[in-house]
Amino acid sequence: MQRPATTPESAVRPKPYRVPEHWIETYLEPRYPDLATPFRRAADATATALRDGELDDDTFAGLVRLLDHRSTVLRDSVGDLVGRLAAEFPAAMDVVVHRTRSPLARTRREALTWLRHSPPSPTHERVCAAGLLDRSAVVRAQAADNVRYHGLEALAPVLTEAAGREDDPATRRTMERALASVVVPRG
Repeated sequence: MQRPATTPESAVRPKPYRVPEHWIETYLEPRYPDLATPFRRAADATATALRDGELDDDTFAGLVRLLDHRSTVLRDSVGDLVGRLAAEFPAAMDVVVHRTRSPLARTRREALTWLRHSPPSPTHERVCAAGLLDRSAVVRAQAADNVRYHGLEALAPVLTEAAGREDDPATRRTMERALASVVVPRG
């Protein structure tokens, strides 16, 4: 049984998670009926863990297995749940961080998107700083977008350097937008 983290990273409590029944009924069930049950179980487990402050190891292992499902819809949706759990449970954050080191760019980018579901932390800064240096432009762009989304001002120097050497025009624009949002003009 995992308990919530009691570090500064968990000091900001996220809103309680509610199972998105409307989304399940109007989007998931009609288009992907075989994914509705596994997602509902994963969402229920997430809501329970966040409400009770306890995450069963077997339940969590089941969530992690779903991160490798063949369906992008289920992978992304469960990844978002793991991102929510990462705000409270170190094991969930460890999974996200581990996946940012995957040999697959798609997996690294997905893991960065999951971080949006937990409040900014030193772990976010470390992972995004590494993402800005990634060999994949899509991962670099996602890392820059996370810097903007979370307002990670401490990464402005890393982002400035990354934007200066970025070869991909779209990624450079994303980096420049992120930089503009975190750099406070001095005056």
